[in-house]
Amino acid sequence: MRIKKQHLSEQVADQLQEMILQRHYQVDERLPSERDLATSIGVSRNVVREAIKLLQERGLVTVQSGSGVYICAPEAEMVSRSVGLYVRRQEISIAHIFEVRWILEVENARLAAHKITLEDVQLLEDSLQRSESSLSDPILFTQIDVEYHRLLAVVTGNPVLPLLLDTITDALGAQIQMTSGLPGAQENALRHHRMIFEAVKAKNPIQAQTAMINHLKDSWEWLLKLNPDYEIGDFTLPIGTK
Repeated sequence: MRIKKQHLSEQVADQLQEMILQRHYQVDERLPSERDLATSIGVSRNVVREAIKLLQERGLVTVQSGSGVYICAPEAEMVSRSVGLYVRRQEISIAHIFEVRWILEVENARLAAHKITLEDVQLLEDSLQRSESSLSDPILFTQIDVEYHRLLAVVTGNPVLPLLLDTITDALGAQIQMTSGLPGAQENALRHHRMIFEAVKAKNPIQAQTAMINHLKDSWEWLLKLNPDYEIGDFTLPIGTK
């Protein structure tokens, strides 16, 4: 495995990453020593050391002092955190986030109605009960609100959907927090959550989809009630939802 001596640490990291993803190395397997890797690749040990740091940042390896470098399974939380940081650092408007919510959550509700189990029903009911108990605590209410939306994604049975929703969790929480101080906002959100729940529990995909659409439309209207200094941006409701 020979590479050009240009951005060496990144190239070495990319080469090793590809080998890891193609399962040349298995989870919990120890990588060859720095010296062996440097010799086989044709670079210095310092370059290999920097490449290992990059792989560690990507969540692909873990360094155990005195033992070596081991392959680890990438954690979904790390992926979501990375994308979440990107979202927070870029000039991404509330409207952008809301459009992503629309794309994900309307379908989440539909799929959840297809896949929901008795255990899922209990989890969602518990979330709604805790939401009602936290109406006097806007911060806690926001946390449970976000959790409720994630639970719906989990109920779909598709592990990618909660992972995608997790990437905008901070932004979603910020949106909910922004309107939580408006009179009636929390009670209104809880009412919509209950309607979504009843549709999903009844295993009615169309009704669940409609309930989520109504919830998101209503949430957008609450955002528009905020101080005009907020950079809300433009959001056009998808065709057929007005």
